[in-house]
Amino acid sequence: MRSLFHPNPDSSVTIRFDKRNTFSLEAIQAILAVRGIEASLSSSPRDGVMIYSMATPQAREVYHEVENAQTQSVFIAGGPHPSANASEALEQFDFVVLGEGEETLPELIFTLKDDSDPEKVRGIAYKRAGIIYKTPPRPHVVLDDYPPFNQNLRAPIEISRGCHITASTVKHRVSSAQKCAIGAWNRSLSTAIICQTLDLSHLTRSLTDPTAAT
Repeated sequence: MRSLFHPNPDSSVTIRFDKRNTFSLEAIQAILAVRGIEASLSSSPRDGVMIYSMATPQAREVYHEVENAQTQSVFIAGGPHPSANASEALEQFDFVVLGEGEETLPELIFTLKDDSDPEKVRGIAYKRAGIIYKTPPRPHVVLDDYPPFNQNLRAPIEISRGCHITASTVKHRVSSAQKCAIGAWNRSLSTAIICQTLDLSHLTRSLTDPTAAT
């Protein structure tokens, strides 16, 4: 059954759990919690707002699941692949969060619950009457403004985001999907936030810089 464009204001918010995406899922859950949005994890679609984060190797599998979902849901996609291939993702999804989702995703959820017009939400793509619309992009986020993890999941803590390497540097060329998702401006957590995070995690987590060359 295809999704509803607007969920019931009391609809639940669910994040599609996939152990391959633990890094992004823990960040999503933490961001939503800060904004007062309670989101549960599920290994299958549920009624309400369904959030997916995926990379290219998972796309076909995810599209098949959404296409065959027997739920009354609004499907939201984010991550490298949907950001770089929004028109493809919108064949199955109702909305695509383009690039970083710290500000965009909570605003989109509140907009849906208020039954407001999504065109006011920056940084999304959606389809209406067969036409794809993309709203203006958002500025890159300041990493210190957002929690780096959620206690419910265990994954490395992201301390840096973006890419300082130009596309002409063939050896370290970054895919267009990654650039769409994280942006070209390299940013890092401040030393103070990193120390605070280590204290909160009791040194049980590792730090990771996804942009570091190996």
